[in-house]
Amino acid sequence: MVSRILRYVGFAEETEYNVDPVPEAEFHVDISEASLDVPSETQIMFDGSIGRGQRLHRPGFYSPEGDVTYAIDISTIGWLFKWALGGYVFTADGGEGTGHNLHELYAVDDVYLPTFATRLGKDVFEHVFSGCVANEIELEVSDEFAQATVSILSAKDARNDLEDVADLKLPDEFPLAFHEVTMNRNDIDVSASVREVTLTVDNTAEAEQGRGLGSRYPYRIPANARNVTLEVTLFFNSMDDFELFWGDADGPSDEGTTEFDMDLTFDAGDDGKLVVEFPRAIYTGLETQPSGRDEIQQVGSVQALLADVTLDDGETIVNTDIYARLENDGDEMVVV
Repeated sequence: MVSRILRYVGFAEETEYNVDPVPEAEFHVDISEASLDVPSETQIMFDGSIGRGQRLHRPGFYSPEGDVTYAIDISTIGWLFKWALGGYVFTADGGEGTGHNLHELYAVDDVYLPTFATRLGKDVFEHVFSGCVANEIELEVSDEFAQATVSILSAKDARNDLEDVADLKLPDEFPLAFHEVTMNRNDIDVSASVREVTLTVDNTAEAEQGRGLGSRYPYRIPANARNVTLEVTLFFNSMDDFELFWGDADGPSDEGTTEFDMDLTFDAGDDGKLVVEFPRAIYTGLETQPSGRDEIQQVGSVQALLADVTLDDGETIVNTDIYARLENDGDEMVVV
């Protein structure tokens, strides 16, 4: 019988893919929901001809997957970006804030991204997932808290005992709310026109591509095409977004849409800040659809494009479609 509700998630980067033993969690967060679970259809059914029913089965391919959602904080969100993007540079005391360290995160072309372990508390037991890859990360800001959802592909799962609440390594920093997030477009603050925004980094990874002889678990989980997009819901109070979408003030231009740059800032006050930049972006869609007498809202679909970005050292240039500057009091995000 379940005697308490205890649901959490703990993460730890792996020294190598699906390492054994599974590392203990480096940090925990309180979750709002999680679908990370055992896979379905894990048995191979032999389609024989002796009668109409199923007779024979054998163990088949096995790879758990699912999502974890939580309210983000300035301490833990950097790890998710590191696992989803792959590029990372640390500079001690490099932040603009007093005493803050600087973490620069950017997308790389590596097929094999950093892997991690996930420990998910489920009231009765701790469900442990190893060989995890961040297939997709989604940041959503609309009302109340800013939330992150990480879609995880995993090599294997196991059982462990629940952590005691007193032993959970929860962040000291508060979760960020919608009013602590702002947006700039072409260096102009457009926050007052933005009702909600969702950022998605999709690595289009597939666990089945890691199948091989001799194991029912994936030997690797490679990433494929990366797609960085935003969906922005706007108060419709000007023609600015139409002009960017059309590439002209009065209608669609033969030259196509106009490129622009965007950034999102998550301001945690004295604890630091996260600035996520999209150096080149275009509108791929712009819905402006009246309904009755309700206020018209625009829904813009934004595609991030590759561009050269110079890192904080003033010398290193990376080609990326997303670049994040995280300032906090956290140490370098490395396996210890």
